[in-house]
Amino acid sequence: MAPTLQANDRLLVWKLARFADVQRGDVVILDGTDTLAGAVEPDSPVDTLSKLLGIERLENRLFVKRIVAVGGDHLVCCDDQGSLVLNGKSLRESYLPVGEHPSDIRFDVNVPTGHVWVMGDSRSTSRDSRELLGRPGGGMIPIDMIVGRVAAVAWPPARMGAVS
Repeated sequence: MAPTLQANDRLLVWKLARFADVQRGDVVILDGTDTLAGAVEPDSPVDTLSKLLGIERLENRLFVKRIVAVGGDHLVCCDDQGSLVLNGKSLRESYLPVGEHPSDIRFDVNVPTGHVWVMGDSRSTSRDSRELLGRPGGGMIPIDMIVGRVAAVAWPPARMGAVS
């Protein structure tokens, strides 16, 4: 999610957001157990043993992503300028790192009610809805998989502040 978030940032997460309307542009924590977690590397033998003992590394199932489209939206990659097209209009994504393309993967999706389409801000290294194209659900993340909305960076002090 760089440059919005950096490795080792400690985040304040508003968990009640999962019960409120999520919006395009929100940065959220997702439980990707049945979605994005399938796109990560398989567990090592140590991870498997740890799970049997009831210890699980959260980074294997929790993901920080930006909501790009919500239920009822039509999202296409990409227009002639290389921008995502949301409901017929080019999407301006000022949060992308300089030189980062909105997507190198072409797609044309309609987001069903009760779902979102998520992408990381560092698109070239992000595991997001695009990785789930061709799988059941076609990249759509059910809203009930949202753990909460990232409200702020709480640590380190030099990076403290609201996340947008």
